[in-house]
Amino acid sequence: MFIAVLCTIGQVASSVLVGYGLARLSFPGRKLWFSLFVGSLMLPGFVGMIPLFNLYTSLGWYDSWLPIIVPAFFGNATFSFLYVQYLKTISVSFDEAAKIDGASDFYILMKVLVPMTTPVIMTMVIFSFQGAWNQYLEPLIYIIDPSKWTLSLAMASYKGTYATAWNLFMAADLIYILPMLLIFFFGQKFFMQGLGSVNSASLK
Repeated sequence: MFIAVLCTIGQVASSVLVGYGLARLSFPGRKLWFSLFVGSLMLPGFVGMIPLFNLYTSLGWYDSWLPIIVPAFFGNATFSFLYVQYLKTISVSFDEAAKIDGASDFYILMKVLVPMTTPVIMTMVIFSFQGAWNQYLEPLIYIIDPSKWTLSLAMASYKGTYATAWNLFMAADLIYILPMLLIFFFGQKFFMQGLGSVNSASLK
């Protein structure tokens, strides 16, 4: 839960900042950066696995949660793209009116746009929490100490080489999926609104 919550906060906060910059701020190369973000979605995650492993090992992060948590605070291309598309459905006149009153860009984002983009932010929260909660490959690579295992690794330990304790596995699996069911149950209204608005913006 600790890892999933921190990863969710990091990915959503950084992606909102990046998405706002790409959608609302004017700077040289903005379209190029947006194209690079969208293009990075076509690269499989396995491409950078070995360089990242060497980097985290040289930093002394091996056998810790840092290689799982820290990258979440450097943005997510998918979430940034979603936020950019959602901001296209909101008129720029709100930003201009706030700037006339002397508001800064950060104030406009936090006090004007974030409350108006709650559906897509909740969608990002659901996807981010689900991805962090179900992470298996990164913990498998970087964590050796069983006391630091995530639940996904612990679930895999129920499966033995010659036999599997299915009664224990199914009981643990039920507990494992409960947080995801709860977060989707309470956030499904925002989830459907967010995806619907992003789809309409993409069609435009």
